[in-house]
Amino acid sequence: MDVGYAIGNANSRKDFDLRKLFGRGITYGCNSIHRDFVVENIVCNKLHHLQEAVEHNLQKKSYLFTTTDLINIVKNPHLQVLPEVPYTITHEKDEAKNWTSGSYAILLAALENEIVTIIGYDFIGSGERSMKNPFGTINCIYSGSQNNPKETAKQRDMGYDVQQIGHIIEHFNDVKFIFVNDWTPDSLLNHPNAYADTYENLENQLLTT
Repeated sequence: MDVGYAIGNANSRKDFDLRKLFGRGITYGCNSIHRDFVVENIVCNKLHHLQEAVEHNLQKKSYLFTTTDLINIVKNPHLQVLPEVPYTITHEKDEAKNWTSGSYAILLAALENEIVTIIGYDFIGSGERSMKNPFGTINCIYSGSQNNPKETAKQRDMGYDVQQIGHIIEHFNDVKFIFVNDWTPDSLLNHPNAYADTYENLENQLLTT
């Protein structure tokens, strides 16, 4: 079976050695992940992340995906156009302009694989929540670094991500989606082709296969 690994940048993956994925399947990531690991497919749908990726010549090491608008700005012949939203759009969250790079990475993986293991998509902020900060602080390995939010930044509402990824899971009902993270919403795991797993189990599987 073809296996793809969609790698998010949330803190739950900070102790997982991404090098263990070498030769285990096709890798998909987004934004600043190249600082730690060069994935085979990378999504940068914000200009500052795309410019950083191009400065590091990622377009010659990986398939670097972005929007048509950003391709027209950067004008690099080696960039790849992101695929269209594969399902009928019924809400503004589903519109391509509102898709996150993480959702696109999962979509690319679903288009090419029978099993998609989703690593480091935590869907939740860090620290305590309050009325002023209902989602906690930013949950990102790269927070505080160039082109990323400050470590004290508020976590945004992940509702867009959850809805987009839920539609991907529903649309690709013959693909098995496995979430390896700190927390996955029930609305995603309620799909019959979606499952939750642990980093420990993932590492054991990589060691024995």
